[in-house]
Amino acid sequence: KTRTCSFGANCKFDHPSWVPAGGIPDWKEVSSSGDSLPVRPGELDCPFYMKTGICKYNKRCKFNHPKD
Repeated sequence: KTRTCSFGANCKFDHPSWVPAGGIPDWKEVSSSGDSLPVRPGELDCPFYMKTGICKYNKRCKFNHPKD
């Protein structure tokens, strides 16, 4: 993804002017607090969280997010 918007000025989302054309190089989404991720013993571990350390679903995720 290039972090650019094909809707241009007609987009309903905010695209700050400080973002350079073509997007921010090496942009990585940062999760909020790790405390917001559910620990669900007995459920499968969240595969994306286990690989990256973040989960975009936060409290809504059905998987386990082990603290260790």
